[in-house]
Amino acid sequence: MFTRLIKLLPAITLICCAHPASAQRGNSLKTDLQLLKTKLETIHPALYEYTPKVRMEQLFDSCYQQLNDDTDDRQFYGIVKALLSAVKDGHLSSGASPRFSQFIHTENSYLPLITYFKGDSIFVVNSIDNKIPAGSRLISINSHPADAMRQKMSDYLTADGYSTSKKALVLNQIFYFYYYLSYGYSAGFTVEYISPSGDHSTVSL
Repeated sequence: MFTRLIKLLPAITLICCAHPASAQRGNSLKTDLQLLKTKLETIHPALYEYTPKVRMEQLFDSCYQQLNDDTDDRQFYGIVKALLSAVKDGHLSSGASPRFSQFIHTENSYLPLITYFKGDSIFVVNSIDNKIPAGSRLISINSHPADAMRQKMSDYLTADGYSTSKKALVLNQIFYFYYYLSYGYSAGFTVEYISPSGDHSTVSL
């Protein structure tokens, strides 16, 4: 599924190819995850600097138990990104498999919003047909509260230690993708927001 770990772990390139749905898919994904764990333990010079070994073991075990024949590319990619984020090393990164990458860039439909993260809030920069006034503060999308979205998306992103600036920068650029990674495909979006003038409104995108 994921195809590379940039800079630090070049040896792991292509270990997680996109496995077609089959009765063996779950086992194949578990093998990929175990290989990721082995490579991190072998190559990373400070794997447990921020997250203790016991906690990392718990995270890997939990993710391992989630994998089955029905685990799709989005779910597995999210699992890999969450595990790398837990290491708290900004040099770690993962890329999607060719099949999933093609889907991401040419076939999937995304939330039509451009956003800006400031502090604990998410603001709208632009929306399709300007349905939401620029500068509005997001309250929720499809009943997902803004605070929960921010935390869930941040958990997929790597950064050095407890820094949040890099994560905010990435989310400012591709919020729509991390919304999809967090919550999956949606045919439509119900957005609740507070406008710059203080009006509390809901709109369908």
